[in-house]
Amino acid sequence: MAKAGVSAPDYPERGVARAHRAGDTWSPNRRGFEGNFSLARKEVHRDTACKFAVEGITEALHAELKPLGIHATVVEPGYFRTDFLDASSLVVGKEVIDDYDETSGNVRRFAEGMNHNQPGDPQKLAKALVTLVDVPRPPLRLPLGADTLKAIAEKNAYVATETETWKALSASTDFSD
Repeated sequence: MAKAGVSAPDYPERGVARAHRAGDTWSPNRRGFEGNFSLARKEVHRDTACKFAVEGITEALHAELKPLGIHATVVEPGYFRTDFLDASSLVVGKEVIDDYDETSGNVRRFAEGMNHNQPGDPQKLAKALVTLVDVPRPPLRLPLGADTLKAIAEKNAYVATETETWKALSASTDFSD
């Protein structure tokens, strides 16, 4: 799963880069916002780790292709009211392991409660993406949905707090001269 989740989005990106080297173009790279906080939550699973990796790949693409007039954007949709969390789409294992109740158990319960209660409107998501296509300088990241904005703010606060807590030790590793 990890190989497909990380490598698969990279193949089309290579083709986009080759096809659009000469012109001003844009390449969206969709991934859920969970990748933004995959290291700050206890519900970490391979899917969020893959999304985190795709975010890093897109950042590298953004820097590498920008001089060629090619823009890369990490599209970070939150939860949109679709059948994605429905049993017709979401596949979960039949076996429940008690030791994982606080991790994968939380994910199962969250999906059950959020199914068809997602805050995002898919029609508005589509309109936002269409708007973005015509922007001359699209952003590196486009969080979509209030839930995504909240999750990113929480992750940034977590990183800021941890960085401040360990600042002295981090800085102590430099040469003294």
